[in-house]
Amino acid sequence: MKWLIEHYDNLRSKYGDQWVAVKEGKVLASNSDYARLLKILEEMESEAQISRIAVDFISVNPPNFLL
Repeated sequence: MKWLIEHYDNLRSKYGDQWVAVKEGKVLASNSDYARLLKILEEMESEAQISRIAVDFISVNPPNFLL
């Protein structure tokens, strides 16, 4: 997850408004549909390996927080 945070701006320019699956600092797959992304991952990886993949939604417009 740390890698996702550190590379968020680069990911946003390439994968904006998509779900992104990352493992060991490498983007494995992306898709705008979460269920489809999971299906792609199931075809690529065993169930045990899927649990080691970070999945996050990369928004083109990051949320604004009011403090």
